[in-house]
Amino acid sequence: MIFPPLAKLKKMYELSLSGDIFELEEYIDILAKSDANLDPLLPKYKSFLKNINLRN
Repeated sequence: MIFPPLAKLKKMYELSLSGDIFELEEYIDILAKSDANLDPLLPKYKSFLKNINLRN
C-alpha cells in the first residue's frame, strides 16, 4: 500500500485534530485526483469519514 507523502499526511492529521471533517474530506478528494497510486488507501479514509456521527 502506498501512503501519501509525509507533508500531506501531516495536513490530514492537522485537519483531523481541528475537527474539520468537511475540509478533510475535500482534501482527500484532492489527493485522490492528484495521485492515482493512492486509490487503494483513500477510499478507506472516505468510508471512515462517512461513518462519523456528527452531532449539532
